[in-house]
Amino acid sequence: MSTILVPTDFSEVASNAAIYAAKMASDIQADIVLLHAYNIPISLSEVPMPLLSDEEMREASHEGLENVAAMLRKEGFQGAIRFEIGKGDFVSVLQETIETVQPLIVLMGITGKSEFETLLMGSNTFGAIRNLMVPVMVVPREASFRPVKRIAVALDLKNMKETIPAEQLLDMSGAMGATVHFVHIDSGNDYPNSDTAIHLDALKHAFPDAVCHFSDNLSLVDGLNNYVYENGIDLLVMFPRKHNFFELLFNSSSTRKMALHTNVPLVTMHR
Repeated sequence: MSTILVPTDFSEVASNAAIYAAKMASDIQADIVLLHAYNIPISLSEVPMPLLSDEEMREASHEGLENVAAMLRKEGFQGAIRFEIGKGDFVSVLQETIETVQPLIVLMGITGKSEFETLLMGSNTFGAIRNLMVPVMVVPREASFRPVKRIAVALDLKNMKETIPAEQLLDMSGAMGATVHFVHIDSGNDYPNSDTAIHLDALKHAFPDAVCHFSDNLSLVDGLNNYVYENGIDLLVMFPRKHNFFELLFNSSSTRKMALHTNVPLVTMHR
């Protein structure tokens, strides 16, 4: 049985992501693990003192997770729900939980006042995207679940050999019963050549039913958005690497525009 790991800070955004995860879990017959990470709050007096004990924080965390689970039951989720509670910084607790749970995917909501802008400037979600070696799904605030039948995978032809984690992609698309669309948006005369043709042939061998698409667009974000809308894409997959396609896309001023104009969840994968 596959498992979807759902971190939560009990916010409205996290609750929406948990509901999305529950509906996805029902669709692919997966279990859910709810995770909360906490730190002991400290007073700001001259002599700093903990405001709550570790036991009190764990009890409060467990009560919060019970409330989230009750909400998911109200939404109709009938599968297994387990709790994980960890003390420490968010990403470290998440990494430790992943080692124990071995989830198919980690599913999180976008946090912060300005959607993707805050996500990319150092939020918990961005920390997870940059540091975790399992797929991380980021669910936009207004997204509502629909079965995933078409997955668009953004390609970086310059680093294709290094940035295609085929096994993870096969596991995820297989669990969802989805068709994969490999998409390269050309923003600098970067068409497929004899070198990249080898990698494309390997992808076609691993994904015989996949669609391969190459498009001209000066804006990577606009090109991806256009393909998502024109082809009924349910999920967008990207591969974060330093100083390449991912950095160019997510450090651009167009990122906010992408977040505001699409309700399609984003999945990041590392090799």
